[in-house]
Order: sequence, then C-alpha cells, then structure tokens
Amino acid sequence: MVKDTTIVECVRCSAQTKSGGQCRRTTCKYHKYCYQHAKSIHGLSIKKSRLPNSGNGLFAEKPFKRGEIVALYSGEETKEAENDEDKSGYGWTTKKGYIVDAASTQSGMGRWSNMCRKQNQQSKLCRGNNVIGVTSRNPVKVRFKALKNIKSGDEIYVSYGRDYFNER
Repeated sequence: MVKDTTIVECVRCSAQTKSGGQCRRTTCKYHKYCYQHAKSIHGLSIKKSRLPNSGNGLFAEKPFKRGEIVALYSGEETKEAENDEDKSGYGWTTKKGYIVDAASTQSGMGRWSNMCRKQNQQSKLCRGNNVIGVTSRNPVKVRFKALKNIKSGDEIYVSYGRDYFNER
C-alpha cells in the first residue's frame, strides 16, 4: 500500500449561514464545507468505512437516482508518478495517462470513495460499486455518476480500475 503523505490543510467553511454571514466552523476533510454544510449542500458525509482496513469512506446522506452526479473528484493534473515516493495515495488516471491528483482537501469529496472488491461482496460488506467516474477536460474533473439508485446511508463505492491493485 502506498503511504499517504497528504498534508492536511484545514480551512474555514465557506458556506453562508441563514443570517448571511460565513459559517464559523473549520473543516479538514470536507472540501470547502464543514460536516453540516457538506451534508445539507452535497448530501454526503465522511465516516469510518464499512470495509476492513479502509479508513474513512464516503456516505450518501440523501437518496441519489441512477444517472445523477453524486460527487466530484478533482485536483491538479500531473504526469503519471514514476515511483512510489511521488505518489500521494490519491489519484485518478485519465485515458490519456495523466493523473488527477486529489491529495488536496480542495479536491472534492469523491476522493473519500472506496472500492467494493469481490471478497467484500461475498461477505456482504458491500453490494458492488455504485458510481462510475466520468472524466471531462478543461479543467480536468471527474464526476462520480450513480450506476443505480443509492439510498441514504449507503457507502459510495467506485472502481479504482484494473491496474490499481496490480501496481500495489
């Protein structure tokens, strides 16, 4: 497993309160919003994953319909890392061989999604991946689109691609 060398930068929540001022909470995980605003604006939260040895995971806090955009995965577009020391532990490989490096907290909540692997499906820890990454250019963004209806409380799972575990 690649060691996660992410430097966590905590920022003030950028959401507006009902009174029109900026929220006073700070966030270290939730992109640019605190827990409460991430839940109310995006319908997502970050909690301990149901999968063993997976750390945190991304969870639906509202239902998402098939075809709906669930989360954004974005970051700096870089050339593929040549060795493990250059890898942040987060990254989405595009069809053109570039990496969208999501090591920054400003990278969208999709970076917290785990992959539902076959052994976990057999033990009923997950029921298969429920989103797919759709890449767009200028700027590079990956949108996680629901493959099926997702219920509130479901963990969000995305395939990391067939090369992910071969490299590890």
